[in-house]
Amino acid sequence: KGADRYFPEQDKYGSWQLVRFLFKFFTKGSSISVSIGPGLDVMGNYVDEDGHSLDARGHRIHTRDYFVSSGQVVEDKQREDEYTRMLGQKIVSEYHRINRVFASHLVAFVAFEMWQKKHPKLDLFGLLRLPEEELELLYDEFRETCKRVRKEIYRLRKDGKVYRATHLKGDIDVVIRRGLENVGIFHLNRPLIRNRKGNIITQDLTLLYYYHNRLAGYGLEQFI
Repeated sequence: KGADRYFPEQDKYGSWQLVRFLFKFFTKGSSISVSIGPGLDVMGNYVDEDGHSLDARGHRIHTRDYFVSSGQVVEDKQREDEYTRMLGQKIVSEYHRINRVFASHLVAFVAFEMWQKKHPKLDLFGLLRLPEEELELLYDEFRETCKRVRKEIYRLRKDGKVYRATHLKGDIDVVIRRGLENVGIFHLNRPLIRNRKGNIITQDLTLLYYYHNRLAGYGLEQFI
């Protein structure tokens, strides 16, 4: 009575998988992109190199004027809630604009959206609970969908709505191979791989959903 009970620590992944992870961590390379957009003030206006706020025409403005009523700076919760909403929209818009699309983002987005389309009656949580062995995409279908989505990414880039990595150009099979090699490269269970039949499968659908989100918000779902 009162004696301590000790439970052996369980090795969730196994020593061999840990060795594999460490090997990949120290030997594999993956591109990293840091996107830095123009500065914004607290209202979402662009600022110049000296930190002065600019209006849509490029003229200097004073942010103090946004908070003045009857010549005095006053607190107005309703007004400031609206300003916060506007700033949030601007930040999201800028994030989408300066985001750089990699091949790994493309394959992750396409695969997850294809599985979601194949199970229209399931909500997100139902989809994520599907056994991985039931999820398989024919490579030819996956390849054609990647081509359609990539074409739309090109159009968005032309319109200045997103950036893309240079390796996204060229032969689509090479792009897909690069994407599969790099998506989730440091995870023990890969979010996307090809099986022995050459088709696309996942070892972790939840992780794939995480990587898929990098291209959410561009309306690319309609090209799946």
